[in-house]
Amino acid sequence: MKTKFKGDFALGIIDKDKKILNYLNECQLVTELPTVLQLFKHRQANHYLIIIRPAMERWVMNATTIAGLSLLNFDLPNTLEGLCDITKTSKEDKVDVHASKFYSLFKELNRINPPAVAVLKFWITYLKDNPYQADLAYIIDQTQIYCE
Repeated sequence: MKTKFKGDFALGIIDKDKKILNYLNECQLVTELPTVLQLFKHRQANHYLIIIRPAMERWVMNATTIAGLSLLNFDLPNTLEGLCDITKTSKEDKVDVHASKFYSLFKELNRINPPAVAVLKFWITYLKDNPYQADLAYIIDQTQIYCE
């Protein structure tokens, strides 16, 4: 992001990892959905990072539960260990036997739109639509709606 998109807009999405990216030291926290999502912006560049918290598998499990869904209904494991087993070994979509299951789950999460998904979609859409003139105050205000 730092080198490849120097001078350009960039939006990255990562999950909360044990190893903290050095690049985050050059960024400031814009806003967050506590314990779920954080949005960072580089201090000088139009580079944004969305951090999914906690790690992706737990985030998916939490969003699914809040949406009133069960991973079992999508033929996915409903334990953290089971979900990690298949996500850590997944291949590209064309050969991954679980890709269509996740696609169905994410499609349903998108339809139900729990707060974590709604905020994630809002941030991505807004930043893509306003890559060089994003209003950070507006992003903060809109995010706060989901914190209440």
